[in-house]
Amino acid sequence: MICDRTNGILVLIIIALLLCHLLLVNLQPSSIKTSNATLDVSSDASLCLVDCQPTLAVVMTVHVHTQLPSVLSRLLTWREYPPCRHHDNSPAKCNADLVIYAENQAGSVLACEAIHRHAELSTLLPVWGLSLQCLHADLQPSEDKWPRGPSIAFYKLQDMLASRYDYILHLEPDVTPIRAGWFQEAQRLTRLYQSLHGKEGVWMLGSIPLVADDTRRNRPIGDRVHLNGNGLYHLGSAGFRTYLKQVEASQRLDTKQLQTSPRGNAYDVDLLTFLLHPSNSELLQQVWHRFVASSYIQNRWRSQWSKSHLLRRYPQTYLVHGGTEQP
Repeated sequence: MICDRTNGILVLIIIALLLCHLLLVNLQPSSIKTSNATLDVSSDASLCLVDCQPTLAVVMTVHVHTQLPSVLSRLLTWREYPPCRHHDNSPAKCNADLVIYAENQAGSVLACEAIHRHAELSTLLPVWGLSLQCLHADLQPSEDKWPRGPSIAFYKLQDMLASRYDYILHLEPDVTPIRAGWFQEAQRLTRLYQSLHGKEGVWMLGSIPLVADDTRRNRPIGDRVHLNGNGLYHLGSAGFRTYLKQVEASQRLDTKQLQTSPRGNAYDVDLLTFLLHPSNSELLQQVWHRFVASSYIQNRWRSQWSKSHLLRRYPQTYLVHGGTEQP
């Protein structure tokens, strides 16, 4: 009888050890081959708990010689819709960085001096709990041209900020807030997707083009469903940073069937079409869930929109990119 019990206990111990081994094997980091290199797409096993708060910064890009007045006027709209709020919608301190990212050093100095000298903005930034940081892309005159210039600046920005922030909220001067607390909502979204997918979370969260334009129906899929460049980026993810470098280096990849713009001219379209390329089909299966189309920000570029309509129909929309606001 004693031997039978002992044998039974040993069998249970062996089964438990086998189960632990299988669990550990399944949690080992995995990697896959892309058309350029091996990309680590693991990290799902390490979950971010409810109290986890990744670092997040607001980055506003600006071409100073053409957009400086727009930046100043856009920042002033944050008075009505502050980035962080109390329950009564009064401003709360975000305790975060506001990075002004210009095309070159002269532009960076000019932009930040204009903000510091602005009587109202110099008072509002401390109220919002935003610390002004000034960076530039160091674009050469030959690079400082649309559309190639913004793409060069985008990839340089990722290298500059990867060691400083987990996430950035990347905004152009034509992004309009329509609800208070839009920075807090971005923080909530980073926590949400880390609770769903582990610390790797979401790589990019933004909006596909939401333009009522019949001509878009005949455009390649990359033009129609890419995530616009205004949105959240997970720079703290080593996997995403590797992905960005692979996309940047893929200028010779043939994606003519997937997009109208030449590769390297529109980084946001490139980020999608690289993934859709047949040579990266396995990568697509592994990381598609890292790219999230969200109503948090709406890409209404070159269209007309009504704030009252968006507020009624889209309760989760906080920011609108581009377009013309109508009464």
